Amino acid sequence: SRICASDPVAGQRDSLSQTLGIRTTALNGDAAVDADVVVLAVKPQEMRAVAEQLASTLSNRRPLVISVAAGIRAADLTRWLGGVAVVRTMPNRPALYGQGATGMFATAGVTTEQRELAGAVMSAVGVSVWVEQEAHLDIVSAVSGSSTSRRHSSFLPLGGCCRPGLGRGRRAARRRYRPPGSSRCPPG
Repeated sequence: SRICASDPVAGQRDSLSQTLGIRTTALNGDAAVDADVVVLAVKPQEMRAVAEQLASTLSNRRPLVISVAAGIRAADLTRWLGGVAVVRTMPNRPALYGQGATGMFATAGVTTEQRELAGAVMSAVGVSVWVEQEAHLDIVSAVSGSSTSRRHSSFLPLGGCCRPGLGRGRRAARRRYRPPGSSRCPPG
């Protein structure tokens, strides 16, 4: 298999290998050493340590790195990884089932070819949309249900004459929402 995943837990590695038919290893560096694309899907609180550990491994080959960690800014990740090309993504929960929506942001060092490659990788979990400013990932997250507040409202209808509360938060958007068939928009 051309895909290799790393996980410190032996049971997880066995499960990934059997379920997906991919190679696995306990060491992140071993998984990344010959990679053209590295997907970092680690907990945000562990990202810096993982990235700094991988920096020397990635310095020779300089692969595209796709981050799936919430709240880790692309500039920080790029610095921790030693300047490699980084695409920051924010997939929502349905991505677990191949039905997701993902916001994607590319740092200045990402080539057109790498953008296409990142799009192809993320298409495996659903649709994706590129944003020109990293801050816009927060908007994609709020509308698609990627944020932590998804427990309260995972779908927010934004149709008709009602205005979404982008820039003012999801609560403002919910206050503006009127059920279908309503005759007038709320003020605001």
